[in-house]
Amino acid sequence: PKWRKWRCAVTVVVGVSGSPASRWAVAWALGTARRYGVTLTVVTAYMPPTAGGPYGSMGAGLGEDARAVVEEAFRDVCGGQPDDVRVEVACVMSGTGWALIEAAGPGDLLVIGSSGRLWGPTRRHCARHARCPLVIVPCPDAGDLIGHPVRMARRLSRHPRHH
Repeated sequence: PKWRKWRCAVTVVVGVSGSPASRWAVAWALGTARRYGVTLTVVTAYMPPTAGGPYGSMGAGLGEDARAVVEEAFRDVCGGQPDDVRVEVACVMSGTGWALIEAAGPGDLLVIGSSGRLWGPTRRHCARHARCPLVIVPCPDAGDLIGHPVRMARRLSRHPRHH
């Protein structure tokens, strides 16, 4: 029953922060979106400097920086934005947990990476507030990272699509 609901996900939503763990999450989410023929929504969040503070003018390019983080994640995982999966990118000025919860609605699948901390604030927030299934993709040790997200995405994409 839970599997059947998850299989029919409208969208796979993945959080991207630029960390190795988020690249593993992108690889897993991309493979899953390919496998089931659903849309992949990539969410990255950023917080602007405090208005009127000493760094207030530095917030102007944060949205572009966030989009660059997403593009870099796709380059590292699969050589660029995939053309065989419908991809939507959301760069949101918000806290990471809230941005992910807002992007993933009932019937979707929310995917985040894990760098090994038991329960970081984003994972804790998503686990408490998600309105859909949550997948936490573990990140292996740093010495095992080179090239593996690419192989993982390719391996997952070889499975036949289920409709």
